[in-house]
Amino acid sequence: MPQTSSPSLAPRRRLPRGLGAALLAVPLVCATSWALAGSAGGSASVTVSVSAPLALPSGTTPQSGGSRAGRAIDVKIQSQATGDTVAFTLFEPATFTEGQTYPLVLHGHGYGGSRATASPIAAPAVPGAPDLTGDATIQDLRANGYGVVSIDQRGHGDSSGNVRVMDPDFEGKDLLAILDWLEANLNWLRYGVSADGTDPHNLVLGAMGGSYGGMYQLLLAHIDPKRRLDAIVPEIAPHDLPNSLAPGSVPKALWDPALLALGSKAGVKTGSTSDPFLLEQFTLSFAQNRLTPGLKDFFAYHSTSYWCNGRAVLTNGGPGTRPELLPRQAPRVNALFVQGMRDTLFNFNEGLANYQCLMRSGGDVRLMTTQTGHNSLQVVPDPGAYLFQNPQDQVKDQCGRVQTMAARRAFFDQHLKGIAGAADVVPRQACLSLSGDDAVLVDKVTTGRAGTAYTVPATQVVAGVQGAPAIVKLGALTGGRGDVLAGVPQVQLNLATNALSAVVGGEPIVFVGTGVVYPSGLVELVDNQLQPLRGLGLHDVALPGVGKRLPAGSQLALLVYGAHTQYLVTGSLSLNVRQATVMPVTVSGTTWMPRLGTDLRAP
Repeated sequence: MPQTSSPSLAPRRRLPRGLGAALLAVPLVCATSWALAGSAGGSASVTVSVSAPLALPSGTTPQSGGSRAGRAIDVKIQSQATGDTVAFTLFEPATFTEGQTYPLVLHGHGYGGSRATASPIAAPAVPGAPDLTGDATIQDLRANGYGVVSIDQRGHGDSSGNVRVMDPDFEGKDLLAILDWLEANLNWLRYGVSADGTDPHNLVLGAMGGSYGGMYQLLLAHIDPKRRLDAIVPEIAPHDLPNSLAPGSVPKALWDPALLALGSKAGVKTGSTSDPFLLEQFTLSFAQNRLTPGLKDFFAYHSTSYWCNGRAVLTNGGPGTRPELLPRQAPRVNALFVQGMRDTLFNFNEGLANYQCLMRSGGDVRLMTTQTGHNSLQVVPDPGAYLFQNPQDQVKDQCGRVQTMAARRAFFDQHLKGIAGAADVVPRQACLSLSGDDAVLVDKVTTGRAGTAYTVPATQVVAGVQGAPAIVKLGALTGGRGDVLAGVPQVQLNLATNALSAVVGGEPIVFVGTGVVYPSGLVELVDNQLQPLRGLGLHDVALPGVGKRLPAGSQLALLVYGAHTQYLVTGSLSLNVRQATVMPVTVSGTTWMPRLGTDLRAP
């Protein structure tokens, strides 16, 4: 618990401005006038610069108890464990009082982005809109008595080293070096009992960020031996990268190349790029139309699922390498997970799995979803967002009436400042978004066979051929009061073919998703979510989670595609021309759908 006796992504970032920012480089020995206590410690070398609008006149330090405007200080240290230069910006609270202590929050950018810097911070975002850069959130936290540290992750911005996608043995060590440096050099940090109760004098620390900025939080929670994190807010973060990037062992044709390009350009200032192993193996994976074993290991070790599921991983970058850390469950940490229902990169199931993992550690763990996420970047076309709902829903970062930005600070206020009941604005039940302003609260998310079962009769599609989906209507028409569909569907489907195709051979890939047939006859792929099924035989898998308020007279459906634009060159017809397959397939079995009833309303 925090000490209370002391008073108080997908990514887009401005790069630090040149002369226009008027950054003043100063030696570390001057840092004592900025409330930096002591030396850098160890072998760390530090360059500090202060933006001109916030700089103090030389030699002026407030008297004990006096207040001044807080500053933004750019810092670079050298990580002794990796040799990397690690860059971050230290934002003091907006009003800084000498002698007081303050809680600290870490901020992480999205993949391919960079930190918030000592350049002037933008005005707050429009209420309810996603804060893609983190600027508005940093400003809000500083104004409410928090210090913030915004980090350039390894290979991004001003931090050196090649990008290894949140590798515990590289990015993880650099993150620990930052925390150690902060504790050794700042005299205004607040301390209290650790979240798991084992340390009576533990740094009061929170963390925030989306996508890649969510991954670092989950990594720190699992690897920090000092257990310094008290409260985290990972947004639109993955749980299992092999599954996120290649569900059903089918690479995501649009997302994966986009991410590789972002990572390769993230370190232009330092000459960093994606790790050569990552570049090589991604190229091979697309040529083979499946992740190579080495790349699966690489991504598995860098995933939260490695820690949560005790997953065995043999290598970490090719033959002769191995993970340095064994899997272990995170200690108790308070966490608010935010995930996008229409996010086709890291879907709802990823956030749910992260939520379930940290629930086992016993902290205050909550889950809310929105209509925003990586889908807002439009890397994957989302026609349903325009045909079947208000297009503005994609920029409403809220669950019902609960806005993410307000929920984030409320969560920090309770768990970092010790303000009892502050987080009551965040539902303790899982909040599942159905549209921009509509959501439902559930005590437990309906998954798997807990849903309503429907038989899927033998249905024909041609794997490898684009076209309209086969529509398998499920159950009766929705009644006059409508219905709510919210949770994770499950399918147990058998893929079979005729004797001639079996002789010819090949590996068919089909795609299934949850659908709604409207009274007009229009068909919607709910939340634009698909699951590939690769190969003949039985497939017992979860579909991506969905949330939808079904109108009266509509009918739930399972949609089966022989090919889909989301997997344009990674379906049955792929870059691996030797395995190209066009094959008639019969799909049959059972599906379970999370139908919740008619009387659920928004929070």
